[in-house]
Amino acid sequence: ALAARLPSAAMPALVQHLMPAMHDADSHAAMTGVDALHLILQSCCEQLSTEGAANVVCTVFEEVEKVRHSSVRQLVLSCIKALAMHHFESVIEELLQMGPDFNMSIMGALQVMAKEKALLLKLLNHLTATLNHSDPGTAKRPNRQVLAATVALGHLFTVNDSSIGVVVKKYFSQLFGTFLLRIGTTTEGLTAQQTAGAFMNFLHASQNDSMAMALEGNRLAKVTKEFYDEVISELTSLYCRHQPRKREALLQFLQPFLAAKLCGHRVAAVTTLSQLLLSAVDS
Repeated sequence: ALAARLPSAAMPALVQHLMPAMHDADSHAAMTGVDALHLILQSCCEQLSTEGAANVVCTVFEEVEKVRHSSVRQLVLSCIKALAMHHFESVIEELLQMGPDFNMSIMGALQVMAKEKALLLKLLNHLTATLNHSDPGTAKRPNRQVLAATVALGHLFTVNDSSIGVVVKKYFSQLFGTFLLRIGTTTEGLTAQQTAGAFMNFLHASQNDSMAMALEGNRLAKVTKEFYDEVISELTSLYCRHQPRKREALLQFLQPFLAAKLCGHRVAAVTTLSQLLLSAVDS
């Protein structure tokens, strides 16, 4: 009833006033305060401006790790989900700024959002678009948003929810192609490890365990960049062997990247195309 009668102008002030409740030493008091915050955000968070929503998300991400009670922390993460329903861009932008070394609470926020079907596709679309259309930077000055998107995407594939498996199977070729493009722009060291780890999570989530087994101990994290095209070729060969009916879908996804601005994307696309053609000849 309070949320329905709340004037738009009072919304930001009330939300900020309720935020400190999450740190109350008394778990019941903390839960009551955060529950009120959650109900208000669920009912009328569309009344928050884009800037106001960004401020709330930023404050929550900075403070949630300090919350003493796990039940309260989980409800705080649900507040993030409520905000994302109406202010997705603000939420995902703030979230990626916390990476690529996400703490457990940020990972928890990703999980809560991923279990909401309305948000899952938005998350996948935003993260893959970031990887496919952003300059990854250099080894010395990497684009932290691209690194964060790589790690976040990999984490999504570990969420225990049936919707993840359904979506991953449906868009398997596009996601596989996204990882091939990411390998093409990956630099050596930690970045390569992050990309390889995210790729493995994706294969397990899509229940392509035979491909995952073939990739165990793969060379991506062990070779220098001049051999990444060979890694892409090997992965495409595995794809053709295990997913022969989806070769055309992979080709259609990667074809526009033959003329991409980034050299790494062009190399990945050309290498994949050559392997797809070789597979067709062999068939």
